Amino acid sequence: MHRLVHRPSRRVALAALLLCGMAGAPSLHAAPQVVDAEDLDLSVPCLGRFEIMVDPAMSDGVSIDSAPSNGAHLTMRTGKTQGSSKVLITSKACAPNAHVSILVAPNVGVMIHDSHDTHIVIHGTLASLEASLEAGQLDADTIQSLDLSLRGTEQVHIAHLNRAAQVVETGASGLVVDQADLDAFSAQLSETSHLSVTDGRFDVLTLMVENAASARLGGSVNTATVSATGTGLVAIPNVSGALTRTGNVQIGPGASAQAVTPPATPPTTTVNSPQPVPAVPTPNDLPQAAAPAAVAPPPPATPPAGGVTVPPAPSVPSTGSATPGNGVRDNAGDNPVGTPVPGTIPTGSGIPRQGLPVQNLPTQTSPAQAAPLPSASAPPSSSALPTDRSTALPNGPTGTAAMPSPSSAPARADMPSTGKAPTGTAKAATGLSSPGSSLSGGQPAPPTTATSTPGQPDPGSTARTQGDQNR
Repeated sequence: MHRLVHRPSRRVALAALLLCGMAGAPSLHAAPQVVDAEDLDLSVPCLGRFEIMVDPAMSDGVSIDSAPSNGAHLTMRTGKTQGSSKVLITSKACAPNAHVSILVAPNVGVMIHDSHDTHIVIHGTLASLEASLEAGQLDADTIQSLDLSLRGTEQVHIAHLNRAAQVVETGASGLVVDQADLDAFSAQLSETSHLSVTDGRFDVLTLMVENAASARLGGSVNTATVSATGTGLVAIPNVSGALTRTGNVQIGPGASAQAVTPPATPPTTTVNSPQPVPAVPTPNDLPQAAAPAAVAPPPPATPPAGGVTVPPAPSVPSTGSATPGNGVRDNAGDNPVGTPVPGTIPTGSGIPRQGLPVQNLPTQTSPAQAAPLPSASAPPSSSALPTDRSTALPNGPTGTAAMPSPSSAPARADMPSTGKAPTGTAKAATGLSSPGSSLSGGQPAPPTTATSTPGQPDPGSTARTQGDQNR
């Protein structure tokens, strides 16, 4: 009886102890896995957000939470490469909304490849980063050493970049660095990629830019080798040491990296200045007609009448009726009819006729018109001689009268024209030089006597005289 009661109590006690042990065992999914490693290799494409946090409290290794997060399925393997331990983390499936975070020690180097369409964020100061990225995004606080290759549309932003960096960019990728303190920096850009460093120190700079890529660096440079063979903007700060450059490179304080792309040139506004209005020439500004040089006698004591010049002519005695000089009508009205005419006129005396105003006007030479007028056709008029015509005596025994142009011969309205020929003895115009003037020897010519018989004037001559005076 005693044995039957003792056995069931022992079984119950063992079952209770087993249940208590199972309840105290930790879950494998809840506990993070810590792996000792010197390097971390990531291949996590198509993940929403992958965060790497540098933990100064860790002396070595990588800590990862293996619990699934929004569909992310990760695998972790360990290995060794050239004597150093390595941890490889890969994703099995695409999870655009997944969020994964890991902890690394400050001395662990990170390698990232084949991680397109993933936003990678690095917090803290990472010892080194070696990445080959395409069509994604990476943001980092501080990187001590960088080896970066960008393709496609990958965009990288680094707040602080120290020690050394090597960058290769193609496609439309871009790298922006806020602050750089580099002993050596090498960058090679092509296609439409861009590089921008806001401020920094570059001890040794090597920069190669091709195609439409652009690079703008701010800060200070000790020695630099720059090659710009494309059409993009390449600007670097002042170089204190040796500089080797090829192509169009801007150097100076203006080469700051505030913007990646060059500033657009503001459109220039062309102001059309008003065209000068051509000045309307006035009569005084019109050029005077060039008059042919004529041999004139020495200037007489008194100015000649109305610009009448007498060229030299051979002395030939004139017979018959008296004919007025060329271009000068016989002003019979100067002296009354019947007044004796002086027998001789001093040759070349240039004495003006009585009652005519003396004017010094520019003379113009006009060709003589061969239209002889009879002496009896001159009406009694005291009109002034035309001031814009000069008298030229032809070489010959008798002179022919040159009729002034109607448009240029001024007519005095205060002198009436009767249209009838005067009666009595006609005389030659006083003040005109007769043939044989003083130019040909200075000897006076023999006196000439001109008589005219009263008669009827020529109707044609009278009509022309009246028309000229009316005008």
